[in-house]
Amino acid sequence: MLRVAKLIRSVLPVSPEGSSRCSFLSSGLRSPSFTMRFGTILFAIATATIAYAAPHLQSKPSALDVIAAPSDLNVTAEIEKRTGQGGYIALVNGGSYTWNLGGTSKYQMNAWSWPSTIAPYSVSRVYIEFDTTIGRTKSDDAGEATYTLAGTSFAFQIQARSKSGFNLQVVLTGMSTKNNAQGSTISLGWKHDGVVNWVLSGADNRFTSSRPPANWMEANMGDIGGLTIRQLSVPGSHDAGMSRITGGTAFGRDCNSLTQTANIAGQLAAGSRYFDVRPVITGGLFSTGHYTGDASVLDTFQGANGQPISEIISQVNAFTASNKELVVINLSHSLNTDVGTSNYRSFNQDEWNRVLTQLMGLNNLLVASSLPSGFNATSGDLSALKLNQLIGGRAAVVLVVENGADLSSWFGKGVFSYGQYGGVYNSYSDSNNKDTVRNDQIDKLVNQHGTLHLVSWTSTQDSTQAVLCSKSILDLASDVNPLLYTDLINAVSPTRNIVPNILYVDAMSNADIVGVAMAYNWWQAHH
Repeated sequence: MLRVAKLIRSVLPVSPEGSSRCSFLSSGLRSPSFTMRFGTILFAIATATIAYAAPHLQSKPSALDVIAAPSDLNVTAEIEKRTGQGGYIALVNGGSYTWNLGGTSKYQMNAWSWPSTIAPYSVSRVYIEFDTTIGRTKSDDAGEATYTLAGTSFAFQIQARSKSGFNLQVVLTGMSTKNNAQGSTISLGWKHDGVVNWVLSGADNRFTSSRPPANWMEANMGDIGGLTIRQLSVPGSHDAGMSRITGGTAFGRDCNSLTQTANIAGQLAAGSRYFDVRPVITGGLFSTGHYTGDASVLDTFQGANGQPISEIISQVNAFTASNKELVVINLSHSLNTDVGTSNYRSFNQDEWNRVLTQLMGLNNLLVASSLPSGFNATSGDLSALKLNQLIGGRAAVVLVVENGADLSSWFGKGVFSYGQYGGVYNSYSDSNNKDTVRNDQIDKLVNQHGTLHLVSWTSTQDSTQAVLCSKSILDLASDVNPLLYTDLINAVSPTRNIVPNILYVDAMSNADIVGVAMAYNWWQAHH
């Protein structure tokens, strides 16, 4: 991007202060000279964008390419960008076996080089590039790499295929995983200049992998049922109700309000078990919402409504009807939006009573009669209970109210205070920089893990992004979410006995996150 800036500055007029002027409101926009300059700018941006895409490996430049490339570029990376389509795979070894490379083969693959070993509870990122050279048949590109699990006959093969578009997949040649029989092919997809994941956790033919079962808790109950909630790691959904806009204010738009790509049903199916639900009143009805009331920007609340509470109830009930899972719904950030945008306020007690009454329509609520004998529904600590005490043979839905409500008449009905669910540590990074978020959340996990710990792997828009929609919340999620797979286990190995209890993300639709959680759960259960 530095070179892009230099190229732009070289063709823009310069102000007396020496700064580039690029105002599209200036009269210069209409001048022929500006038109020529602007065309040059677009050409410069296009050229620099090609030159500075993600780094690539292994292709050899021609003499013409060497001459054409700027002297300070990595010429190999530049040429490969023009002759191949590259991306990465994160190999997440969340189990107790070393992966040993058995053999590889390839045809027309520019990059297909694999680590000889991958240690237990570690992640390796591998660069892969399909050959897209003009004149070659792209659909013939293919590659195979086989790994065996040390000391066992378990094996899988990673394959590159391009018959119907570029794709990476794993064939379970010598093993099975939960939801995937031996011989199954698990498609991982392909992301140009991005990352796809192969996650494999567990041992002793009790593996959880990419494409896990929707009822992953129930499927692994024999291994994780004895873990307490404090020992358990689960995926979680930030602003879970915001997968679509159903109303809101003038400045509440997709870019600054949507945090999820799937509705509650989709998030449940992808493995989420902890849901950040923010109830609002709109038109006299209860919905979810995502609002801000930053007076330094606007003297009003701005934001949008998402899924109605009635819809969430229906989707949770449909899921728990066939899946004996623990579902935690955390209620916070209540807002009455029927009182004028300058006067939005938190719920009063009557409004809390009304929304909780509606939520009594949830089936399988963890009521007093479902709790272990002797557990105090008014003040007992749920996080000290074992998973098999909560969902042994049945589903359990827990409503946690974070603040602002008198719950005395609701205890024993499936409603618990925030403190009863371990007083979750939840501290977001307040940054739109993916590296800052990663470093901050890892640091907090290492240093603040004494309580139930929520890892807030979420980015926050700056004011410009929120107002101008230059980068959406979901765009930021697509930047930061891959680091959860490539960096978390390497930075905080399960072997350190530090548990990320809630892996809390935007765009909670990638079920690979279950395998990451299971890496921590497996270690906790067997050590």
